Amino acid sequence: MYLPVEGILFAGDLVFNEAHPWLGYGYAEELKARLTELELMQPRIVVPGHGDPGGVEAIISTRDYIVEIERIAKELTDAGDTAEDIEKVPMPDKYKDWIIGNYFHSNLRYTLDKMKGQRPDSAPAQ
Repeated sequence: MYLPVEGILFAGDLVFNEAHPWLGYGYAEELKARLTELELMQPRIVVPGHGDPGGVEAIISTRDYIVEIERIAKELTDAGDTAEDIEKVPMPDKYKDWIIGNYFHSNLRYTLDKMKGQRPDSAPAQ
């Protein structure tokens, strides 16, 4: 929901602020497109699904996170690494302080599997 006069966007789980989003069972390209649409609205305040309210940077950082996960997964694929190698991948420093950190490797595994034409069949451990 967007309140244009106030410049407040209630983004729900489309936007996470300093929190790892769960990418499983989703469509990254569509999500990145929706995030770009939200960014173009230039909200003054963004109320995310997880994390503290913030500004448009919360939208940008959520989209950047997805791009980073895709980049790392592609590097793993190009190197011939498998899902078993994922746990060895260090979390980038900029995400280490984000909440829901256990999603990082799950997101990486899901993205790697999706790149290989597979889809995982379970949600991440809570």
